[in-house]
Amino acid sequence: MLAAMTLNNTNTIRGGYIIGRLWNFITLEKLENGNYEYFVSNGFDCLKFIDLKQIYINLQAVKFLYCK
Repeated sequence: MLAAMTLNNTNTIRGGYIIGRLWNFITLEKLENGNYEYFVSNGFDCLKFIDLKQIYINLQAVKFLYCK
């Protein structure tokens, strides 16, 4: 994520990772003092219907932001 942030000349980048059935979404921000701060969502279990709906909503939001 740091490499993508540097290559795209941006101060914020969003991403996610999957471990088995658990999905996590991350936001990485570069602060004004040069440090980095990241936020990790709660894990979403794709086998639970409520969590699966939230995964879909998150992916649609990312699509809306970056795939114009």
